[in-house]
Amino acid sequence: MSRNFELLQQLGFQEPVPASIPVPEPSHRAVVAPRLVERVAAMAPDPHAAGIVKRLYLASEGAAPQAVSFISLERAQADTLCARVAENLAAQTTGSVCVVDANFESPLTHSHFSLSNNHGLAESLSSDLPIGSFGRRIAGTDLTVIPAGLGRPSASTERLADRIRELREQFDYTLIRTPLGADAADACFLARLTGNAVLVIEANATRRTKAARVKALLEQNGVAVLGAVLNNRTFPVPQSLYSKLF
Repeated sequence: MSRNFELLQQLGFQEPVPASIPVPEPSHRAVVAPRLVERVAAMAPDPHAAGIVKRLYLASEGAAPQAVSFISLERAQADTLCARVAENLAAQTTGSVCVVDANFESPLTHSHFSLSNNHGLAESLSSDLPIGSFGRRIAGTDLTVIPAGLGRPSASTERLADRIRELREQFDYTLIRTPLGADAADACFLARLTGNAVLVIEANATRRTKAARVKALLEQNGVAVLGAVLNNRTFPVPQSLYSKLF
């Protein structure tokens, strides 16, 4: 068994801890629609991301998470998982979806959608314009993309917190690509605003001790850690083990 499998199995996830920061809930909830095979195929044929959407949003016994931080544990890796999950979520639900790139040092979401990185989240922090004016609607979908922008503000700012709350009021689902930051400070700050987190573990790069430490810090800050995803793997994962990722 590889050390990647052992890492995922040994982390072990506890019951979710309620978020400690109250965030306004939207006045309406999205209704999950039956699988729209044509939209999925035309929009983003990604079995990995589609499987995550199924487990997080379509197969949940309770209410689906309205906001989730996807925390990248390695800075140098090309992590488009959050964007791909957002694509598939928009294709499989009737609710509005917004994917936000809050990784100001290593912006990547805009390139996944072939968009420019100007006029994004960083610019919104010094503007009085509605947060929606910084988004790009993907044609034919109910998916809005807010790139990181060209600035390099600190992720831990009250203005950023205001903008995330604004997004949660406007969209049914908000997915945020979140950097780890020094001592996991940025990750904890943003994850407390969403209340939920998914750890993006890089194959052959992330050590188990690091992932376990970040998970413990998030839970201590009142964040529900929904699961861990092995990203950029170069080998097939047996279904019996893949089913344990969440």
